[in-house]
Amino acid sequence: LETLAKLRGDLEKLLKIPEGGAKLQFPTEVLDDSQYAGSKPGQFETLEAEHFVLHHYNEQLAGEVAKVLEAHRARILALTGFKTAWSERAHVYVHRTQDVYTKLTGQPAWTGGMSRFRHGAGRGVVDMQIHTWQTSPKLFKSVLPHEVTHLIVNNELQAYEHLPRSLHEGFA
Repeated sequence: LETLAKLRGDLEKLLKIPEGGAKLQFPTEVLDDSQYAGSKPGQFETLEAEHFVLHHYNEQLAGEVAKVLEAHRARILALTGFKTAWSERAHVYVHRTQDVYTKLTGQPAWTGGMSRFRHGAGRGVVDMQIHTWQTSPKLFKSVLPHEVTHLIVNNELQAYEHLPRSLHEGFA
């Protein structure tokens, strides 16, 4: 534990993280299902944010997701020093249930979310998508920052496909 504490301290100094860690400006608690489980019938509704387009069934949740994504994006850019300028907004799909999410994405049930993108010639990542579901237990605290980190890091890399998957996942 002593060695881990020292490593963490060295990393925080290197990344210029203030003592006591970065101040979080968004919710980090497990989602309250009663607040975010409700969904409107029909097709996705859309909410536009500066860097994201949210496709959702719950306007209150979508507003919170948009704030959290923008805050995490800014925080990750500040911590990494990357100057990511996306050529388009990332589309975020907040599916009604975990079952719908796994069926439509082909992801295992244990995942909280996933991201997709492709590289556009000279444009970085394009066709950016994040998929999750309304009551993913660690949506704000883990899923959203993890998936937006994938998009940011892969936008910065010229040969992202040459890195082992473990490095991509570890960084995110």
